[in-house]
Amino acid sequence: MGDEIVIDRPCAICRCGLCACSLYTGYRMTRIVFHEDEELRVTVNLATVANHQVAFVFSYHRQTNEPLPDTGYAESWLTRNAFDVVAFMAKQNNWFQSISTVLLDELNAYLHQTAPHHRLRVALGASMGGYGAMQFAKLLGCRRVLAFSPQYSIADNFDSRYLAESQAITFNWAVTAEMCQRDIEYYIVYDPFHKMDRRHTAMYEAVETCTVQKYPVRGSGHLTPVYLQQIGCLNALVESVLQGRGFPTIDHRTLRKQSVLYLYNVAKAMLKRKKPGIAASILDAAVLAYPDAAELCSLQSRARDAQLAGGRGDAV
Repeated sequence: MGDEIVIDRPCAICRCGLCACSLYTGYRMTRIVFHEDEELRVTVNLATVANHQVAFVFSYHRQTNEPLPDTGYAESWLTRNAFDVVAFMAKQNNWFQSISTVLLDELNAYLHQTAPHHRLRVALGASMGGYGAMQFAKLLGCRRVLAFSPQYSIADNFDSRYLAESQAITFNWAVTAEMCQRDIEYYIVYDPFHKMDRRHTAMYEAVETCTVQKYPVRGSGHLTPVYLQQIGCLNALVESVLQGRGFPTIDHRTLRKQSVLYLYNVAKAMLKRKKPGIAASILDAAVLAYPDAAELCSLQSRARDAQLAGGRGDAV
């Protein structure tokens, strides 16, 4: 038996999470470590009630010395929204290349035996985890995939962000026409102004059997889910996509100034284009709105120094 976790799901009527009415659906989950080795941990989280949907989540690229999280990517939100969760947590940034077909077969067999009520399987991840979701969705029997800023491949070394990792990895998996499936819905959220992420997305689109639905989020950079969280739309987007309604309509023009990440990225782009006056103008307003955002304050100082050094009158 695994660890038992208490999950308080909101009231089915008002979703307040406090009601004692008959439709309140608090429940318990059991978590087991299904597989663990030097490179990977796989946990299975099954509700004591019969959830009819399961999400396979894949961890993101971790920084040096960043500890392995206790839970899988988006696990808390998913369990509170009636998903069982299978979490693939990479102990090394190896793009899940250590996963074997034996492991996937054993996992599928276990789920068919212990949770035959699952009617919907989905996959979810960001960055390296987005790649994992796209790569293994077919073998896990998923109907749809939501990937935030996923890599297509780091094996060819065109993406300089991951050169050190790619040189240390033995690549056993690749996204090919055989590994994708036409009737799987593949959703990718990315920033079209981010050169590498735009290239990775285009490479997925070029796979004949990978029918990609794109959601461009301009100015978010690589951290698209962080931007969506900051403007208060991440949960709505995830729910809409996973439940088969596609991408929701979001008024980014109105909401994007609520994102520190967006303001930082736009100002940084202005500095790169040698427009420190415009960058300073953006950052002056941003720091007033978010005085505790250290990254904005630091970039503001750089913009002012560049403006003084260049004597540019490009502020708007």
